[in-house]
Amino acid sequence: MNNSKGYKILPELNLIVDYYSGPVNLNDIINLKKIEGKDPEYSPNRDVINDFIDCEFNFTYENVIKFVKYVENNQNIVGKRKVAFLTQSPHQVTLTLVYKLNAMNLPMIMETFTTLEAAMNWIGISENYIETIESTINEFNSILR
Repeated sequence: MNNSKGYKILPELNLIVDYYSGPVNLNDIINLKKIEGKDPEYSPNRDVINDFIDCEFNFTYENVIKFVKYVENNQNIVGKRKVAFLTQSPHQVTLTLVYKLNAMNLPMIMETFTTLEAAMNWIGISENYIETIESTINEFNSILR
């Protein structure tokens, strides 16, 4: 499986969708955040759905803590927002929980989900937009593979 990552900003939903597939390391996530932060549509106060379902994390708990430090030191990506993590494996769930526990000083509220519907509901996005977000994720699946 190829290492792929991408994002799409949906201003009408005040949402950023981040997508990762294949082997993903700490630098992959940092690099995507750097690119995303330069987008003129970017705002650190937009809610985020991180789709990790098709990825295999290749980093340790210590790397998660390094990412927390990276976020803390880059105020342009710190905002008051909700961040949903879409996962499917126990390892993905564990790493997102390690991140959440170590990032408690950040103004972001984070939760881990196994379905897009649950993540959208928690963020407060109407189920009427599920097709919009699903099509965004499907675009990533077809373009990035």
